[in-house]
Amino acid sequence: MSVGSSSAAAAEIDDGGTLLASLNTRFGRVLGPGECQISLSQVGPSRAKLLDLRAPDPVLVLTQYVRHANRPFYLAKCLIAARAGHLSVMQSIQS
Repeated sequence: MSVGSSSAAAAEIDDGGTLLASLNTRFGRVLGPGECQISLSQVGPSRAKLLDLRAPDPVLVLTQYVRHANRPFYLAKCLIAARAGHLSVMQSIQS
């Protein structure tokens, strides 16, 4: 399977859908299931400059991926700094 660049796939999401939904539309249901791993870390020196934080500042690290052929297929990594405030997680059932 050739997925192409993530920016090209993300550019196709103009209806408010998810990247996974866009990939499923484009390639069929060859990806899945998805997972989001949540860990606690420090920003570190290189990211601190980019994010206007201090290197030792704590962040939540969200690593999101789906599986293809039972192997992880990486999609995104997000950092959430403490200054973001409260984090809400919304879940919905999709058919």
